[in-house]
Amino acid sequence: VTLIHSGDRLLGMLSDSLGTYTGKCLTEMGVKIIFKSRVRAVTARTVQLGDGVSLSATLVVCTVGNAPHPQITALGANGGLPVERGKVVVGSSGQVKGLSNVWSAGDCAAFPKSDGGNCPETAQFAMRQGALVAKNIAASFAGRPLKPFRFTGLGELATIGHRKAVAQVFGMRFSGIIAWFMWRSIYLMKLPGFDRKLRVMAEWTFELFFPRDINLLTPSFSSPLGEMHLEPGDSLFHAGEPAQSLYAVKKGNVNITDAQGQIVKAAGPGEHFGERALLSDGIWRFDATATESSELVAIDGQTFKTLAKSIGSLDALFRGTAQQYHLPEEIQNTVDMIPEATRKACAADVMTRNIAFLD
Repeated sequence: VTLIHSGDRLLGMLSDSLGTYTGKCLTEMGVKIIFKSRVRAVTARTVQLGDGVSLSATLVVCTVGNAPHPQITALGANGGLPVERGKVVVGSSGQVKGLSNVWSAGDCAAFPKSDGGNCPETAQFAMRQGALVAKNIAASFAGRPLKPFRFTGLGELATIGHRKAVAQVFGMRFSGIIAWFMWRSIYLMKLPGFDRKLRVMAEWTFELFFPRDINLLTPSFSSPLGEMHLEPGDSLFHAGEPAQSLYAVKKGNVNITDAQGQIVKAAGPGEHFGERALLSDGIWRFDATATESSELVAIDGQTFKTLAKSIGSLDALFRGTAQQYHLPEEIQNTVDMIPEATRKACAADVMTRNIAFLD
């Protein structure tokens, strides 16, 4: 497991000591942490970093946070709202600066804290901001004075696995199993409904004595179509692997090569490949590698087979294009069927001549 982080330490909202403790625990679990780095591109098999480093990966979990809402960005660009770093600038009451009848709260607002700085984008702040803004809107209609936002936060907790967590509550810092119990207790308190609390508490108690089993997940994809990106040199599949999709090239180029590295087909924009394997035994016989930055559309194999079987002309088309791919041994078998005398003879000796003269 590799963790890519743009900052110089983990959990920037907590103290340095808790951030360092978190990094140490993750490292002991076998997690490799790369600081001060950003992801430039993600392909089917690699993660490309901004400094040019390429990491092999087939499973990527993206946690990049929230992006500014396009409407707020547009209003900030044309001067309709005071926007700073993608957030609406508001006063301590939630009223947008410079506008008396516009209010903002939550993740889209740069809401100031009473002790300095802006409020973090967490639920405990957003819920209280929303309640305050609602009361202040009512107060403004009634002509009453507006109330400022005084909430400074109850604290922050984060679990890091293996019955370990970090917590910073009311200025006090906790780590390890104590913080883990605190995190679970608060999570349990926030669950709605007594029956749900009881069910979760029973499951957690059971897990303390009997650890979870290892499960094999076999997800079923809801969409038969998907788009993917490949960087130059990225492998899409290798010979011997199971074939699961038909691929169409939107942009770029993908070379289909045999075991000797000979190019069987160079698939460019508007071309497709993969029908041979899907229409036969479902095993790739060639390698596929991108030669430049490429965008592909992947069609689920079962969907492709259903379409081909239902539309006769489509089935004939793909079975015809499937014959364009030939393995070296298949070519050799065809050559072996030709008599040896014919193979060794000159072309002029085996050609049939029928010369006609036109006046």
